[in-house]
Amino acid sequence: MYSRLLAGLLLTFFLSLLINVRAGAEKIRTSVPGLNLNYLSIFSADAKGLFKDEGLDNETIVIGGPAGIAALISGDVSITAAREEAACAPQSRVLR
Repeated sequence: MYSRLLAGLLLTFFLSLLINVRAGAEKIRTSVPGLNLNYLSIFSADAKGLFKDEGLDNETIVIGGPAGIAALISGDVSITAAREEAACAPQSRVLR
């Protein structure tokens, strides 16, 4: 009786290992307005593999100002480091 229970538990354990195999890391794109020390933490995290540890495949791209906000709104990037002033800049130019 115990051998059947043990065999069933082992079978369940090994099947759960097969089912839980990841299909791959989630692909994300991060945009930064420029290459400077303000965004060093993003590049450091990528270099140290912190994104991969969390199951993310990060691609960091440089898109300046309002274009970074537009890329975030359109879904081309997942995260942007552009500030909210960048979103207001195109409107303020039109009003002048």
